[in-house]
Amino acid sequence: MTTYQPQNIIIAEDIRMEVNNKITLVGVAPSNVVISKSKNSKHAIHSLAIYCEILNGDEISSAHISITAPNEEILVEGNIPIPEGDKSHMVLAGRFVNMKFKESGLYKISIAIEDNVISKDIEILIREEK
Repeated sequence: MTTYQPQNIIIAEDIRMEVNNKITLVGVAPSNVVISKSKNSKHAIHSLAIYCEILNGDEISSAHISITAPNEEILVEGNIPIPEGDKSHMVLAGRFVNMKFKESGLYKISIAIEDNVISKDIEILIREEK
């Protein structure tokens, strides 16, 4: 029986670990992300940071994250390190640097915790530079 409680997934441009276990999120994206690409490029390059809080996570031993394009292609995926110590209020976070976005559309961010998946869709809008 799942007892942990995932909170919202927050999307930003950067995430930084600060002193005293503080986390700074830079460029939080509430609804969509607008990315520029050069006229002759096949794709836009952008970094995304993912932040998710979990309550009552004492039984969590594994987590996995993926970002899927509108055409169902998995752009990036990987395991998320599980923090040691008290997991009553834990943070799962990571940053994907220089991702290549080929098209505008709805991208899905999925975090699999044990056998359960939480996800968030985010609209990526690619604008061609003039």
